[in-house]
Amino acid sequence: MRRLAERLVLATFIAPLLILRAAIDSHHPSHGGERPKRTIFAAIGLLLGVGIITIGVLYYRNLARKSHAAIEQELVVIAQFKVDQLEHYRRARLADGRVFFHNPGFAALVRRVSQTPADADACSELQTWLGKYQSAYQYDRVFLLDSQGVARMAVPEAPEPVAAHIAQQAAAILRADRVVWQDFYRNEHNQDVSLAVMVPIFDESQPTRPPLGVLVLRIDPDVYLNPLIQHWPKSSPTAETLLVRQDGNDALYLNALRFRPDAALNLRASLQQLEIPAVQAVCGHSGYIQGLDYRGVPVLSAALAVPGSPWWLVTKVDTAEAEAPIHRQFWQVFGWVGILLFSVTGGAGMVWWQQLNRFHRERMKVAEKLNTSEARFLQLFATNVMPVAFWNMEGLLTQANDAWCQLIDVEPGQVRAGKVSWKTITPTEMQARDLAAIREIQTVGKCQPYEKDFIRPDGSRVPVLLMGGAMLAGSLTEGVAFALDLTESKNHDEAMRKAHDALTHANATLDEMVRKRTADLQEVVDELEHFSYALTHDLRAPLRAVRGFAQLLQEDESSSSLDGTAQGHLDHIMRATSRMDAMITDALQYSWALRGELPMKPVNMATLLQDLLVYYPNLQPPLAHIRLDGHFPRVLGHEAGLTQCFAHLLGNAVKFVAPGTLPRVRVWAESHDDMVRFWVEDNGMGIPMEYQERIWVMFQRLVKTHEGTGIGLAIVRKLVQRMGGRVGVESEPDAGSRFWIELKKI
Repeated sequence: MRRLAERLVLATFIAPLLILRAAIDSHHPSHGGERPKRTIFAAIGLLLGVGIITIGVLYYRNLARKSHAAIEQELVVIAQFKVDQLEHYRRARLADGRVFFHNPGFAALVRRVSQTPADADACSELQTWLGKYQSAYQYDRVFLLDSQGVARMAVPEAPEPVAAHIAQQAAAILRADRVVWQDFYRNEHNQDVSLAVMVPIFDESQPTRPPLGVLVLRIDPDVYLNPLIQHWPKSSPTAETLLVRQDGNDALYLNALRFRPDAALNLRASLQQLEIPAVQAVCGHSGYIQGLDYRGVPVLSAALAVPGSPWWLVTKVDTAEAEAPIHRQFWQVFGWVGILLFSVTGGAGMVWWQQLNRFHRERMKVAEKLNTSEARFLQLFATNVMPVAFWNMEGLLTQANDAWCQLIDVEPGQVRAGKVSWKTITPTEMQARDLAAIREIQTVGKCQPYEKDFIRPDGSRVPVLLMGGAMLAGSLTEGVAFALDLTESKNHDEAMRKAHDALTHANATLDEMVRKRTADLQEVVDELEHFSYALTHDLRAPLRAVRGFAQLLQEDESSSSLDGTAQGHLDHIMRATSRMDAMITDALQYSWALRGELPMKPVNMATLLQDLLVYYPNLQPPLAHIRLDGHFPRVLGHEAGLTQCFAHLLGNAVKFVAPGTLPRVRVWAESHDDMVRFWVEDNGMGIPMEYQERIWVMFQRLVKTHEGTGIGLAIVRKLVQRMGGRVGVESEPDAGSRFWIELKKI
């Protein structure tokens, strides 16, 4: 409905405006009509006003109807929710009473206390039972009455007189033989309002004997019931919930009210006062009710009966509060209607006034725009650095700017005099292309750019890129041409061609030099490898001879007379020759690994690094500290090559430190999927910024670094690549360096 009303408002407002616009246009002086008549504007304004008022009234009525429906639904939903809670509360309390009803154990305990009041154990057990039940289920007081209505035991134990209403009901409860819900009553001793669950207690083992008494579970409604009833889902200054029942010819209010805190069992309303929603509820009317509350204030309410009880629950809110949003909506609609009416009347008057001067203003604006446009065009044409010229179909130039005249070396007066044509500035062999371009312009209005030459009066030629088109759309009598001087571009292209040829020759010469240098270096490497093999063979011979001689001395029976010092020297000789033999073997394997001839195998990195620190004492100078952190996984590689790589990295880390600084080196490993990255971090001087790029280049080829030859790091890169790995560096000046080697994990 709201969307329909909005569309009607839009249609009612737009339709007259369209009519008004058509009327204005039909009488506009620019269309040759007469001046607009006032009757047209008055009729359209009246039609708009009536339509706006009508739609405003319909729209407000629709909003009011929806607001009342929302209020009614809210009150009914809240009432139903509270009724469900009250019904559940009553059932839960009656279920508490049924725990003791026909309970043989509890009845036996009550019989023991009744027959033997001096039985301290029975009294204590019964007192404990009642106390736990009272505290667990938040009962105000739990007490036991005998068949005469006299209290025999209570929790709390403080003495308190029994209300006369409860004492009178004891005999009736015993006769009824069922758990009874005692409705709201007032204790005449302290004027408190309470409820109760009364449970008859019978001795099942002796049915002929009289009942044992009545157990009373007294409820304080202020603990749970009244807060439940009084709670409202949202903030409201007047909304509240009433709980009422019929008491004779009156409707009796059972709970404390917002504006009458003492209303419980005190406030009554005669059943003749049907304008009161509480009275209508007691009389059996349920659902949405409008009337006056106990204060005589108009209210909107909803009433529902609480199943299984004499109660009626009424939710209400003052009509003034409930309809306040509707009143605000009324003033909003009224304001919008007023704004629209004012806009319509004011708009019609303004339109009428504007039509008197519109024609003259538009004419003046058009004239000013034409003058401005022409001045801008002339300024742009004259100062444009790009050569521009106009020509006619006879091939004569009718107008050209200074850039065009300078390009072909003619005076502007010659162009204006009609002394310059296409044939005078175009070589004979290129005139056919010009004629083709003119035909293309006559057909499609423009031509594709093409290159040609202009001839100057001195006979020299100027290469240009020419493009053109028709001067006016649909006109074939005059055209415009644009020229771009290609002299510098042609010269630049020629220079670039010569430079490219020279660079190609230089690259070929450099490639030949690199090839020869590589061949020379390979020959040197081969000779060094043969030399290293022969050298290791020659070095091993005396080492093996010394080790054999020392072994013979140790095995000779006559050497048993050697003292401990001599025996220690022989052991030292055996160990030293074995270590030197192993180092020579490592050096030979290192040569094979560098050449790529040694097969890769699993390498225990933890053992390799520990042995490296033992067999290379130069890595541990005085006061140096090299720390191996964490777990080092096994990798696939060359043991000799990895030994040399880490020896180079650790040696550099220990060597390049600031004077007076204790070298500290940390080595650790990180696993990434099937790869392991080993880090060597030092506290040295780092790599200066000006050498950062050179270090990275060093990992690509052999170059000289800032502190050494760079051969060691180049060999590290070569060995790691032979093992299928990668190597890198991270460094900041004065913050140390971190080299890493990445290898495949086993």
